[in-house]
Amino acid sequence: MKRIISLLVILVLLSPASGFALELDGGNEIERQAADQMVKLGIFRGDGVSLKVDESLKREELMLLIARLQGKELQALTTNKRPDFTDIADPWWEPVIAWASDTGITKGTSKEIFGFGQPVEMYQMELFLLRVLGEDPTVEEAPQLARERGLLKDVEPTEVVSRGIGAIMLKNTLAAIPAGENVTLGTLLGLGLVDSEEAVLSIVSVMQTGERELTIGLNQSGFEKDFKMTRRKMDVVLESVEVEGNEMIVTTTLPLFETKYTIQVEEATASFTPGDVARPARLQIVTDTWTQVAYQTDQIWVDYRLVDQYGQEITDQSILSQISWQASPLVSVEDNEEGRLTINNTGDREWVSGESWLVLQGILQLEEKTLLASKQGVIESVKGIDTIEIGKIKNFLGDQTAFLQDTIEDDDHFYALPVLVGSQDRPVLAAYVAGEDGILNTEDDGLLLSASSTGNAEVKWTLHPDDDDLAVIHVVPHGYPEEEILRVTAVDRFTGGYGYQEIKIGKVSTLDTFVFFAPDQMVIEDNLTELPFEAYDQYGMRMMDYASLIQEVELDPGMPSLRFEEDQETQVVRLIYRPTEAGVQTLWATANGKTQSLEIRVYEESRPVRIGGLAEGVRTWMTENAQITLSRNDFLIYDQYNQLVDLSNGFMIQLAEVDDEDAVVASTDSISGTGTISFSKDADFGAKTYEARIGGEGYKPFSLIMHSVDVADLDGFGMETIGLLYDYSRKVPLTDAYPQLRSDYRKEIRLYGQVGGNQVELWVDAQDSDSDLREFSTRGPIERVVDGQKAFVQATQLSQEGSMDTATVYATLNYGSYTEEVEGNIMVSDANSQPSSISIEKDDRVALKRGERFDQAANKLMINLNHFLEWDGQDVYYDGNDRIDALYFQVSDQYNVLSQFDPARYTIIYDDVEDRTGITIGSSTGVLSIDESRIHRGDRFRIRATTDNDQSAELTIELR
Repeated sequence: MKRIISLLVILVLLSPASGFALELDGGNEIERQAADQMVKLGIFRGDGVSLKVDESLKREELMLLIARLQGKELQALTTNKRPDFTDIADPWWEPVIAWASDTGITKGTSKEIFGFGQPVEMYQMELFLLRVLGEDPTVEEAPQLARERGLLKDVEPTEVVSRGIGAIMLKNTLAAIPAGENVTLGTLLGLGLVDSEEAVLSIVSVMQTGERELTIGLNQSGFEKDFKMTRRKMDVVLESVEVEGNEMIVTTTLPLFETKYTIQVEEATASFTPGDVARPARLQIVTDTWTQVAYQTDQIWVDYRLVDQYGQEITDQSILSQISWQASPLVSVEDNEEGRLTINNTGDREWVSGESWLVLQGILQLEEKTLLASKQGVIESVKGIDTIEIGKIKNFLGDQTAFLQDTIEDDDHFYALPVLVGSQDRPVLAAYVAGEDGILNTEDDGLLLSASSTGNAEVKWTLHPDDDDLAVIHVVPHGYPEEEILRVTAVDRFTGGYGYQEIKIGKVSTLDTFVFFAPDQMVIEDNLTELPFEAYDQYGMRMMDYASLIQEVELDPGMPSLRFEEDQETQVVRLIYRPTEAGVQTLWATANGKTQSLEIRVYEESRPVRIGGLAEGVRTWMTENAQITLSRNDFLIYDQYNQLVDLSNGFMIQLAEVDDEDAVVASTDSISGTGTISFSKDADFGAKTYEARIGGEGYKPFSLIMHSVDVADLDGFGMETIGLLYDYSRKVPLTDAYPQLRSDYRKEIRLYGQVGGNQVELWVDAQDSDSDLREFSTRGPIERVVDGQKAFVQATQLSQEGSMDTATVYATLNYGSYTEEVEGNIMVSDANSQPSSISIEKDDRVALKRGERFDQAANKLMINLNHFLEWDGQDVYYDGNDRIDALYFQVSDQYNVLSQFDPARYTIIYDDVEDRTGITIGSSTGVLSIDESRIHRGDRFRIRATTDNDQSAELTIELR
């Protein structure tokens, strides 16, 4: 029987998350590239320094890699089960191997021997990865089948698998087509990054998600894809293009007009018109298998969906009724026009499970195109309820799973736990265990549900009063019971499906496993670092009472810098580590007889050591009398870890002349603080070399060549882009939407020439007719301004209030004995900005802590109780030592320009807060006040920000 192991690839923060790349030591180029891709997917992590590509891959390591592939790493590390194998030399690996054995990933080299410490042989790697693709070959069949499925592409013949070869084969697996599918596994998972090279790139969807924003869906990752957007055959100016998996988020500089745009990604193209009415774009058959209905074995139910060009489901019956459905052989099709088909056997012979075939096709004829969906397969008999899961539903009790356990002797006390009937993808009913013996009959779904206990506990089912799709079980223990069993049973009256699950109740959980992790940021010597840690009880449930847990955990006595620290007022517990020296440190902790060790690389403090070049756009060519001025920000500075850093005030850039050419002269020989250095033409035209280095460091200096060139030798001319100016003539006196800066409405004219592919700084002196700029003029709502030697253009009053218009500036240049004319286009906008929308933004420079996340689509922040500190009326502060803004309200005006408006009012909405007096907002100051002694884990509330013209946004905060 074939089985596909689902690959749910988790994007995790790697140990060098601060930006320090892992070294790709050893192996060939293909192996190193594959290993780098596995790092990007969070599957390979290395030791914090190197991926050790050329080292052999151990059998136990491969089990952990597969756990990461399935998104089951934490379960594999914390399972209570232990393997039956007798050769596991290191207890740390026991839960991982037990998990792999229990899930059928490995059977060991024999019944009692796993093969611990042994390298993975090629035939073993082939077997494992073929099973991932739904195959189950013999040892003899594996090599040929692996070659046919493409698993051995780019793999050199070898007996033992190295980490580099393993990376290639994992990549090839994601680029292969699983059994029963017609697309690659990478495509099924949305991982175009590792799809086969032959896969054809296509644009799946284009959706307008903002006034200046488009979200473009691809069938592959958009990573390093060339993008172009045009309107009326003219390029659209883009502000940014960001890639998130298979989506590209494109932001334009100007609002999108209601006209046709052309999108091009590599060779794939699509057209899009903002404001288009939603129209059918894709017809899909959702049902995976043809399954007979119980008691009506001559009938099958099939679900389908019709989606528009934005990926949203269409439910309009007037459109669904136009779909024509046909099936064969000898069947009839009935459509309820709500997304479900009933297929009846009209032939003389009954369907035979596993033998009878069914072909289904749906057609929707539109004016411009035809939508088609088809599927065929073998008819199967009813298999019953997909599954019943206890304690695995998100959002009912938060992401943490609850557990049924009695903690107090109280007859009124009851348990709370989620139950799922059906499957995670298509749930039939969600149950919320919150118990008298009884049965719940849900008429719509045809479910009979029951729950009973083996002891004295009472169990009763009810439907949720506010949600008919949610069932509730009340379990009342009646005292402090011995261990009992709660059985939850479900019977589907329509299909005859039956399923149940049991769970133990009554025992107080105790500490079983303690795990701690390397922090997400770099660990620096002599700096205090908080190490994330988790604790699990004997049921594998996470324990949150850390204050009592620390009494049961023994930390490394040889490492006094590792300790627990508890806040006596809030009872928040942190695991603190302050390393005293750089290097690789090994830490360990023991709980319940189990020891976990952790290697952490401690780094010296980052310091600037070398100059790697000049920033993008910095010119090194100039004409006579022109001058180039550089600051320290114009240099690319690297630290000892080869990472780009800012140069602090304590360091200096030194410049030294390499030759004695008279072409260029420098104003000084060093830059420090906010200082600058200027270069100008000396006696002759030509080039001169300087060496720049960080003062006091002995690294190789950066060679900087400055050039001076005769304007007569230039190949062409251009004008710097000016962009957008604001007309302040009608500016409302109290409006502070834009800074009162001259550059908002006045910009300097800067000119450049080109020679040999280089941009040359031109000499602009508005008072000297001999300068490279002879004269300039304007057209439209701008005027020419001369201020000293500099030439400016300044916005004038627009003809219509609240409008936007275009203007042009023309410049005539001296070109030897000739003249040349260049021009630049400018947008002029009314500066009377008004609040138009509020969004909640996440500071990309601030990383959330482990286990915390911000759902931008729902504007929901889920954070640990001890990390939430303060709200100042605008920004959520995150980390009291550094006061870093994690989230903030951002107000935009009618031009979709980010403005400096502050919301005028803030309101707290208490969704689920035990003590509302612990969270308040001052009526006059708008500052949020939190009494940490009164807030509780699980509290959930919203902050609503409202502007004077009633624009509003809400941020949901949930404390864990």
